[in-house]
Amino acid sequence: MFDDSETKFMREARTKAGLEILFAKREPGDGLDGVPDRDVPSELRERYWIEKAENAGGGARWLTLAISTPLRIERHQLGRNRNQPGDGFRYIYRAGTDGIGSRSEWFEVTEVFEGVEPKDIEAFMRVNNGGTADPSFDPDRFLKGLDMGRPRRAAQRRAADRVTDAIEKKMNKASYEGMWPKYGYGTLIVGLPLWFATPPADPSRVENVIDDFMTRVNAGLKPYARQLKRKSCPFWRIVVVWMASLESLREMRGKAKFDVYDDPANRRMSNLPIKLESLLPFQLDFVSMIEEARWRGGKGGGIRLCLPVSVPKKRGDETGLQLPPLVNALKQALEGRDANTRMLGGPVARVRWRAMRLGMEVLCFVRIHGLAGLRRWAATKFSPHRRIRRWVTRSQAHRLYRASRHRQDVANDR
Repeated sequence: MFDDSETKFMREARTKAGLEILFAKREPGDGLDGVPDRDVPSELRERYWIEKAENAGGGARWLTLAISTPLRIERHQLGRNRNQPGDGFRYIYRAGTDGIGSRSEWFEVTEVFEGVEPKDIEAFMRVNNGGTADPSFDPDRFLKGLDMGRPRRAAQRRAADRVTDAIEKKMNKASYEGMWPKYGYGTLIVGLPLWFATPPADPSRVENVIDDFMTRVNAGLKPYARQLKRKSCPFWRIVVVWMASLESLREMRGKAKFDVYDDPANRRMSNLPIKLESLLPFQLDFVSMIEEARWRGGKGGGIRLCLPVSVPKKRGDETGLQLPPLVNALKQALEGRDANTRMLGGPVARVRWRAMRLGMEVLCFVRIHGLAGLRRWAATKFSPHRRIRRWVTRSQAHRLYRASRHRQDVANDR
């Protein structure tokens, strides 16, 4: 809270979807007692982005029952400080109907700012946590100056390129090379504070790779998916994450081509209600997103949008992992048991569950789209013409993206 200095406008802003990160505060027992006041805002944002991205792109499907045990590991437990790589560490054990596994993981967070000054976010968060800011900084003026609508196309292009450039810089950083043998493979997170981009109005438009943030970032991530597959790459996952606002979602809903989004041919049997298989790797339901943003009003929350890229890397030899004694003891106890004797059963039980899940997915799809929609989906799914057309569209989008990036690089060199 801003205590007595908090104005009515600030209290109202606290309840707006998309502004949650500004009001992040340190709490008793959160491990921030030893963090200098000047570093608290950046530490809080790192933890915020890790929380929003830590389970993105994990590959778990809906209709899956699982028990997950994530354990956060503080830097000091590993003898590390803020100046060393790794903004967060955890060990997670997961047993579910889709299998059993565990992972030691670390997180590296970087931020991209578009349309807002980093110093203003720092100043606002510092005051919110009991610190002081420059006398010229006015929290009310800062909040009133925020544009909560969808960013303009030029801003979306700039932000997308900055995200790609930030990923390129992090992926080639030599200081991460020794991380994975000690702490497992990492997740690279790119967070965008106060960035309210939404999915494209027309997802079938090829030119989205030029001026739509989500499509352009998705195109820029493709080369790194191949790099993630290498055993020597310290990361197994990249997540780009931001929060949408109620205003931007409403604006998007007024322009969206629902005939494209609602077409059963563009949906997947799993991960309902919507996933555009051939074009975009994210789920979308404007109505539920807007309703959730409205429901979160008063809770300081928002709607997370993210673009994850991950690969199922083998863990390899974990004898050299550096974990706190208590975490290591728990790891050995959980992983030392015979998987076939656990309550979820062995391979036969998992196959049986997958068959039942597939039946449920088909049933849900038919309930939403009807038998006619199922026939349309099947005809599109197995159509050679559709596959060729999709390949042509992807090739055209790739050429447009590469040409656009080349023009941008030439302009920046001048």
